[in-house]
Amino acid sequence: MYCVRCAVLVSGVLLAMLNTTVLEVRGAELRATAVKPYKRIAVTIPKTAPDPRFQAFRKQLVDIAKRHDRAALARLVVPASFFWERDVGGGFNPKKSSIDNLASAVRLNAADGRGWNDLILFANEPSLGPLNLHPNILCGPSDPTYSDAELDGLMDATGSDLIDWSYPRVPGLPVRATPDPTSPAIETLDVELIRVLGYDRTASASTDPRAAAWTRVATPHGRTGFVPSAMLLSPVANRLCYGRDGAGNWHIVGYVGGSD
Repeated sequence: MYCVRCAVLVSGVLLAMLNTTVLEVRGAELRATAVKPYKRIAVTIPKTAPDPRFQAFRKQLVDIAKRHDRAALARLVVPASFFWERDVGGGFNPKKSSIDNLASAVRLNAADGRGWNDLILFANEPSLGPLNLHPNILCGPSDPTYSDAELDGLMDATGSDLIDWSYPRVPGLPVRATPDPTSPAIETLDVELIRVLGYDRTASASTDPRAAAWTRVATPHGRTGFVPSAMLLSPVANRLCYGRDGAGNWHIVGYVGGSD
């Protein structure tokens, strides 16, 4: 789902959206504000069952990413017509090769190896679906469907921005009272838009690594609690896209999202 208002918001905040420090600051701001109930907005996650060749392709991609093998990766990228949508930083260069543009998009040259790690995450992403305006292309995570008008109204009503919203990967996600899997569940979420308050960096975060893997949220009923970060997706999450050539072989054909 991609609305005009969302596009404006993305241009200013996308690059920082998944940055923990930014979320901590945003979370501190929101914790100082009383959380009120808000309207539920359902989210539909398109699902596609790819062929067995795709599963083998993704396993190959994981193996290549673990080895940091750029030459092997280049052979998995479409030779031409690589696209990069939502490139708010202007990193795409039509004069460069597809592998060079992919490298820029996912930051393969980062000294800490984050680009290669991101490729592994993309390859293991469980959701996969079509991308608007790109027939025969599949991207992961799936591009969600929801009401733009309702989201606009929700952001107006709550004084929030697009970066403040995510949705559960699956229905029945419990919201815990504390960032602990044994903590009591205070509410159960459907696949719907959920307000994100940031990562809770309490004193326990320095001694309990699980604390960094939880996100503090406000539920539609106005309660606050914690869910595993891996179980949430942003409507504007970065996406890696795939397509098949005439022989039915899969390739990386595009990217959706910003880079540092």
